[in-house]
Amino acid sequence: MKRGFRVKILTAITVIGISATVFPAQVSVPVGEVEEVLDECSRTYPARIVPALVPYPASVRMTGGGSRAEKISAVRDLSMAREEYRLSVRESGAVIVSADAAGEFYARKTLRQLRRKDGMYPCCEIKDRPRFSWRGVLLDESRHFFGKETVKRILERMSDFKLNVFHWHLTDSQGWRIQIDRYPELTRKGAVRPMPDWEKWIRDPGIGRYGPFFYTKDDIREIVAYAAERHILIVPEIEIPGHSREVVMCYPSFSCVDESVFMDMIRTPGQYDLSGAVCPGNDEVVKFFERVLDEVCALFPGGTVHIGGDECPSGNWEKCPKCRARMKANGIADASALQSWMTDHFVKYLSAKGRRVIGWDEILQGGLASDAIVMSWRGREGGIEAAKAGHEVVMCPHLYCYLDYPTGNEGDSCPYPLFCYEGKRLLPIEKVYSFDPCEGLPEECRRFVIGSQTLNWTESTWCEKDLEYKMWPRTCASAEVLWSGPGKRTFSDFSRRLKRVTGLRAGVR
Repeated sequence: MKRGFRVKILTAITVIGISATVFPAQVSVPVGEVEEVLDECSRTYPARIVPALVPYPASVRMTGGGSRAEKISAVRDLSMAREEYRLSVRESGAVIVSADAAGEFYARKTLRQLRRKDGMYPCCEIKDRPRFSWRGVLLDESRHFFGKETVKRILERMSDFKLNVFHWHLTDSQGWRIQIDRYPELTRKGAVRPMPDWEKWIRDPGIGRYGPFFYTKDDIREIVAYAAERHILIVPEIEIPGHSREVVMCYPSFSCVDESVFMDMIRTPGQYDLSGAVCPGNDEVVKFFERVLDEVCALFPGGTVHIGGDECPSGNWEKCPKCRARMKANGIADASALQSWMTDHFVKYLSAKGRRVIGWDEILQGGLASDAIVMSWRGREGGIEAAKAGHEVVMCPHLYCYLDYPTGNEGDSCPYPLFCYEGKRLLPIEKVYSFDPCEGLPEECRRFVIGSQTLNWTESTWCEKDLEYKMWPRTCASAEVLWSGPGKRTFSDFSRRLKRVTGLRAGVR
């Protein structure tokens, strides 16, 4: 009687010990029979369970005993889904079953994290697969450049959390960060600004210097290969046609206005935004972006290219002779519809090169090619509209996903107190964890939501430690949301497991 009672207690403790350190949360935990009574008493047994599984598997069945897992076998089962895996840890070794290399990679991550301090692995059966195929992180390196070693550290940590898309924001008005052989001015001039403060870099010339900071083609190839080894897709972003002030600074003829007028605009409050759009009526502008994208596609074999498309002012286009001629020749009703024409042009151009286009939700305006992906940032509405129209959607509304918003819990101890919208828009980790990318969508449209991502805009970020402070652990919460199904996880359980994650204990908040 006493022996049987002890077995039941150990069974429960085994499961609790495992689940307390796994990300994202399990969908179910069918508890198996314990095959033997461990020698240690039940109250000390939890101390032996020290895995930090990230993310937490869909289901775990404890089978009892321990293993050194010295022999690991990998088997392919093509009937399984992409990234899905089964992991069986037995006394004789470990067996991994998956349909692809990504599933095997995630199984090996899980196995490594199962390892206890004594070098043993708990015998168990794990079945696991993600809820969403797009589990991403955006890094803005236009506003602040970090360099390839920082990017590699981010990619490594992403792989620990089974995140698989790195959205690389390489161009914006505050700096061009990728080598383009055909247009050397982009890095000679566009990768430099007079000061780190991005808002003052043009209005107060001659104060300090920031740059030239950019990635060479060899840097890009190295990072792409590093990501591929970790089954992370890199999606480069080249902003078209707005957020392109750095392009016009390098090539003034790409603006709708004369260079002197352009310089006056960027120094005049209320007109600064107008200076950020290139001229869509200019054939040389179209050819410029085609040639840039040719080189970008050669560097990034992943198959998806982000063309921006957000926050593009059309005020200059209404008065521009070239833009008016373009509208007349193509039957375009007004200046705002010119962006739709330009988006459609590059969707077709990239499609012919075997690439899919993704853009911010503004690209929906005026219609969109069916194979384009919509990234909904202004709210859920754009993503819902896109899904109802049959477009795949990455749902990342700023109120749930922008990590430059403060948590509200920084306090006086925060080493980096500068955030965007200080005190006005808060994003505590609980809110990140509460996000459901499919909320508000009819059941029949939910299949079009392919995932979400956190976004690290760096206007108010000054160094790698600052980036880490803002990025973690809120990105851990996002990873759990994107891996695990809704209704099978709780924030309180997540918080307990979060305390056991080695990397966060080592200094990443």
